This record gives sequence, C-alpha cells and structure tokens, in this order.
Amino acid sequence: MNDKERTVRIITFIAVCFCVASSAFAQNFELKRYSSISDGDYQNKFSGVATAIYIGNVSDVDEHIELIKSVFPDSIRGVSKLTKNNAWLCKKAMSEWEYQANEYYFVILADSVYSDNFILLLVTTESPENYSWCGWVLTEDDLPILTEAFEAAVKD
Repeated sequence: MNDKERTVRIITFIAVCFCVASSAFAQNFELKRYSSISDGDYQNKFSGVATAIYIGNVSDVDEHIELIKSVFPDSIRGVSKLTKNNAWLCKKAMSEWEYQANEYYFVILADSVYSDNFILLLVTTESPENYSWCGWVLTEDDLPILTEAFEAAVKD
C-alpha cells in the first residue's frame, strides 16, 4: 500500500469514528432501545439504547487501530470497566450482527437517546462468543476536541 492509499484509509477511518460520535448527538443514528424486561428478565431491569457499527476485518484496518486509540486526548475519559447494564447493552448491540473472529466494531451505549453523554467502545471480536474492547465516555463538548485531535493526526 502506497502513502496516498494509506492516508486515504486513515482519513476514512477517522471520519467514520467522528461521524459515529457526532451522530449520536444529532439523533440521526438508529440507536435501538433495549430492555431486559421485554426479554423476560424482571430481576435485573437493564435498559438503554445501543448500536453496533461494523468497521472492518482486522487484516484490513488493524494498522489504524492504534492510531485511533492514540488520537483520543487525555482530557477525554477512558472507560476501564463497564457496569453490568452497559456490558448487557454491548452484548445486545453486538447480537444484532453475525460477527466472526477478528473484526472491529464501534458500539455506542447510552441511557437514552436524549443522554448528554455516551460511551463509545471499539470492540475487537476474538471468537463468535467473545470480544474485547476499549472505550471512552464522550459528551457533546468533547466533539470539538476530537476534531482537533483527528485533524492533527491526519497532518502528521
């Protein structure tokens, strides 16, 4: 892959990341409402909105993942552990896909479509039943910060 193709792929990948984040606030994104009660689980009472977006196969986008992770500034809070509710929401969103090992997805989790913050997870599938993730808590105020960080990364 030459430098021009690499730059185009990086810009495309970063644009997808930014669009995912900004779409949640614009409410133009199809966040699906999930409730454990509608699944017959009256004990846990998990609920929220979530969606999973397929990014690509590891072999296609792996070289860009570290760049994406590094672009998030320190001022944006990372997620080190999910609550039981958010872990359940992530599983529900991922279950909408026939995912296989070695794929990347963005997953958005929020309490409702009107939430002032949301969690953005970068999910890596390890098998059809297992995946790992890294994530960030984003607010509308973080979007200009991310834009600047992404622009700086593309210039480098």
